[in-house]
Amino acid sequence: MALYEEAKTFSEINDWESAFHLTVKIANKLPDVWQVWELLCSAYLNLGEFDKASNALQTLFKIAPNHPQGLSNQVQLLVKLGREDEALTALHQLLATDDATKYWKSVLSACAYTHQHDLIIEWINQFSKTTKTKDNDPHHSSLAESRSYPPRQTQRGREILQKTGI
Repeated sequence: MALYEEAKTFSEINDWESAFHLTVKIANKLPDVWQVWELLCSAYLNLGEFDKASNALQTLFKIAPNHPQGLSNQVQLLVKLGREDEALTALHQLLATDDATKYWKSVLSACAYTHQHDLIIEWINQFSKTTKTKDNDPHHSSLAESRSYPPRQTQRGREILQKTGI
């Protein structure tokens, strides 16, 4: 767990080189933990290694399909690759999750990175419409019902990381 926490700390201070090196070591030891692949994807994204970020993202989605963190990374990757239509589709998937607001800043940052200011305005409007619908809809499903990934995946990943001492 210590190695993962150290890699996560490096990512939080934008030391992506260090985060990357530690995360690669962890991924070799724990290939079935989605958190590792999410961090590796984020590192590749921030280092400009978009093909490798895409590969890490595919692995993440095999482990935890449609996970909000993965969707957030997917939107960022597609924006940076200039594939706005696909990014908009991924954004809609992200907005359909109850965790969407956690990742909104990183999605908008990706748009700003590529000077896609018109997308920022469009996506803020989309986000506003989506959150209003969720807030006003008494039939909107609960968090547990709306997730398409295992709800205990986070806890399971933490347990695996703790057991291995990483």
